[in-house]
Amino acid sequence: MRLSPGRKLLYASLVTAALFALVEGVAWRVEPGLVPPERTLPLPRPGQAGAFLDQAARVRDTLGGLPMVHDDATGWGLPADRIVMSGSVPCRINTLGLRGPDLAPRPPAEERILTLGDSTIFGDGVPESQVFSSVAAARLTTRWGVPVRGVIGGVPGHDSTQSLARLRDKGAGIEPTWVLVGNLWSDVYKDNGFERPSTSGAVARVKGPLAAFATYRVARTLLAPYLLRQKVGWIASMEGDVGGKDPDGRSRVLLRDYVTNLRALAAEAEKLGARPAFLALPAPVDFDPAGPPDDVREYREAMRTVAAELGGPYVDAPAWFLAHGGTIGHFADQVHPNIHGHLLIGEAVAATLGAAR
Repeated sequence: MRLSPGRKLLYASLVTAALFALVEGVAWRVEPGLVPPERTLPLPRPGQAGAFLDQAARVRDTLGGLPMVHDDATGWGLPADRIVMSGSVPCRINTLGLRGPDLAPRPPAEERILTLGDSTIFGDGVPESQVFSSVAAARLTTRWGVPVRGVIGGVPGHDSTQSLARLRDKGAGIEPTWVLVGNLWSDVYKDNGFERPSTSGAVARVKGPLAAFATYRVARTLLAPYLLRQKVGWIASMEGDVGGKDPDGRSRVLLRDYVTNLRALAAEAEKLGARPAFLALPAPVDFDPAGPPDDVREYREAMRTVAAELGGPYVDAPAWFLAHGGTIGHFADQVHPNIHGHLLIGEAVAATLGAAR
């Protein structure tokens, strides 16, 4: 007996519903045992043409993405008490989730410089001893005649809001005498690269009901490493390079909020008994005859203004690079300095803080 189209549709619907119920039941049983995947943040994409673009692409591909874990204070952080790889460079992460060794209580004579910022401050692809803060600490130990320790507080992707939360959360355990704020690129970069809850009505209408099903939640958990391990541009427009204007995007941290955060970081440093200082980061775009884009200038100038307002040292690394033989060869890509770039930044920090003590 041939079934009518209506009966066929009914049977097909019943079979589909039964299969989905079976899968959903399995998902409910599996879900409690799933461990959320480590988060891998996207890396910058080079934005200059020619030989530099080729070099940057090769270096970037060797870096990969550092593993990240959830952090209540900042959203994400480095996995504590582990060794993680930044390309071929092993990076030890201490029990506070900072790059470097565990910290004993600070001896009275020791100067301790905590650096805050994103992957440039962390030192992607650069050995710990050659990260700029380590270079500066070695120079200042000789200059000041007292032990100076650089504490790497940068986390890839962290903006100034997250650095402020990190300082409030970890600062007392670090006991810094200096807090050097180096936030820039993750603040000025266009807010289009990180996966976050969507506010669009259409997406919300679809994702909301789906989130009620264990099948959907389990699928997203299993697929998360592939969804998050994307490489995106820090700036939405490739043509504008770092800081390029984009009518459809805006900086992740607006300029007025950036200024507020810098002031709050300085105030928090002073609560800890530390002196605040500020580091303007260099980039290959500084060697363009036209200079950096307007929004990069604006954020750097805002940092300079806050430093002057608060009487804190301002490390002008772009000017130092231009005055001390810096080139695009000192960078791995459009924002990250390589070993040679970190050396120059470390010398700039040592010169500025050395004169300010």
